Amino acid sequence: MTDDALSFTIERLSFGALPVDEWAMLVRDGYHDHYTGMGEMYGGVASVEDKIRQMRRWGEGILAWTARDAGRLVGLLTGDLDGDHLTVYDFFVDRGYRRRGIGRALLAAALAEPGLREAAAEINLDNAASRALFESEGFRLAAAVGWFTRGPEERSGR
Repeated sequence: MTDDALSFTIERLSFGALPVDEWAMLVRDGYHDHYTGMGEMYGGVASVEDKIRQMRRWGEGILAWTARDAGRLVGLLTGDLDGDHLTVYDFFVDRGYRRRGIGRALLAAALAEPGLREAAAEINLDNAASRALFESEGFRLAAAVGWFTRGPEERSGR
């Protein structure tokens, strides 16, 4: 799919087929305080480099929808298709390309998968931009949960 006004192309491929150095630049550019979700908390992600390691470890079996401008990766959405259900995991758009429809085009491409009936995405409720995009595409808050941890200090009785 090509958008002539912005001249970017959208493509679906295996996330494992993307060169790490290419997508890691987007992650470094897009990672922020409000990015962390349950998957990151569970995986011990405390920094952007932790996030990149997590994506490398867990990303082999998932799909990626990419946006490219003249061959350069400017947007990435990752997710898992399981029958008629899509779970969106990660979503990054290059800082210089934001607010130009790339994120919406990536999400639309993923939602246009043949046979897709349901989709879910974990969104940090403090990330207003992501929340607004998903809500504008018909997503609704299904649950808000707390994340409890038990670290070494709790185990030792302190």
